Amino acid sequence: MIEDEPDYPLPNTFNFADEVGRAHGLMALYHHGEAYLLQVTQLLWQQINEPKAESCTLVCQAGGIEGHGKAGLHKLLQSFLHEANEACEVASVGLEEHLVPQLDWDKIQGIFANMDKALLATAAAYGQLFEGFTH
Repeated sequence: MIEDEPDYPLPNTFNFADEVGRAHGLMALYHHGEAYLLQVTQLLWQQINEPKAESCTLVCQAGGIEGHGKAGLHKLLQSFLHEANEACEVASVGLEEHLVPQLDWDKIQGIFANMDKALLATAAAYGQLFEGFTH
């Protein structure tokens, strides 16, 4: 039996040391969900500059989150998931009205493109928080 490949690569396939890798790694986290939250926390923790706990505190502050060390990093990633979900929900407004009574594929495709853009923008913004704090 052949198992289905995931629609989006797993977070650990991305290089969290650079801005583009972080953005796509965060998008992977969003697509795969909270089950990968600890994995991504660890991946980012490994890339954080010493002193790690203090660097995480500064990243959290930049993201508007109270947190310190690895626990703060985990909290920041939870915030990312929440904010990304909200951004996708806002971008999906009007989707249901294009599903019935007849599918309007062009409008649906446009809404999905807007959702992708919203997710990428959120992931890029959170990824940018780590600039200067990773190696």
